[in-house]
Amino acid sequence: MRDFTQRVVGSGYAVVLALAALLLGTSLAWPLEFGVLDVQQSVLLRYAPPPVRKDVVIVGIDEATLQQFAEPFALWHGHIGTFLRGMALAKASVVGLDVVLPSRSFDSVLPGSDAKLLGGLVAARPLVPVVLGTSADDTGQPLPIYAPFVTLAGAGGTGSLLLAPDADHVVRRFNENLGAAGQPIPSLAGQMLRKLNPRAVPQPGLINYAMGGFPRYIPLQQVNQWVDAGDVAPLAQAFAGKPVLLGSVLPFEDRQIQPVNLAGWEPDNGHNVPGVLVHAQALRSLLNGGLAVQVGESWVVVLALLCSLLWFLQLRTHTAIAVALVFTLISLGATSLLLHHGWYLPVAVPLLVGLLALAGRWLLTALLEMGE
Repeated sequence: MRDFTQRVVGSGYAVVLALAALLLGTSLAWPLEFGVLDVQQSVLLRYAPPPVRKDVVIVGIDEATLQQFAEPFALWHGHIGTFLRGMALAKASVVGLDVVLPSRSFDSVLPGSDAKLLGGLVAARPLVPVVLGTSADDTGQPLPIYAPFVTLAGAGGTGSLLLAPDADHVVRRFNENLGAAGQPIPSLAGQMLRKLNPRAVPQPGLINYAMGGFPRYIPLQQVNQWVDAGDVAPLAQAFAGKPVLLGSVLPFEDRQIQPVNLAGWEPDNGHNVPGVLVHAQALRSLLNGGLAVQVGESWVVVLALLCSLLWFLQLRTHTAIAVALVFTLISLGATSLLLHHGWYLPVAVPLLVGLLALAGRWLLTALLEMGE
């Protein structure tokens, strides 16, 4: 009987190892992995957000902006020029435009509009670097911006607005290697970082959505009112020495899915948030200790193998439940602490392997006792 039991136990452990190999080698556990990571980021954001030394200020284009600026957005050259003059007055550290400027002149439609935007770029150039956001067509080719705007922005004055969503369409990672053959395409957040530190080399990584807590935004029309009134004090208080991103916070414009809802002014919108928040959080992460670094896959494999050894614990029902709860809490707590300090250890597969091992051994023990 003992030999039979040992053979059954050994065969059961082989099944646990096979399940571990299946989960590690395929995408079956990805939904669970993403779900665990999102919950961890959400908990850290609410209860233990890592502080930021260098925060990012968001200037938002909201519905009130559309009501105040009557022209179509393609003709907002004057308003964007005023905003840029305000950033020069405030002495912001760097400015990024999460808006796509047109590829041609619209002076024939609104005479003098080009000159107003060019004037803003001229005013900003000696005082604050500006990065213009660039979009791409369906094939991934960058869409052009009217050449004089690019010229005045200077070298490194454009950055791609492309993002790298995961398989479930949620943007969790920063990655500039988005070319057709994996070649790097400088991003808006990456170019802003390079303007602040020319020696910086942004590496791919996990955006730390818990960092800094919930951001707010200052409406564009408020900024331009300060500029038009020559009121430098509030401009300096809001923007002096800080990176600034201009982008849409409209409810149906340029939306991206985040793992957590950083749009504190929209508590009921789910995770579909303005895209400018993704760029801002990526820049926040880059400026404050870097992106969260994912540990090597070998560590996950080793951890899964260690968790599979729980198969050899022969426990009664109440003890098995207690061990499972403690094991789950320790696994999630330890990896959340690592994430708080900038390290991402995917824990879903090791956790699942350990729980399956515990449950499987308990079930086998119960069946063997019934057989006896």
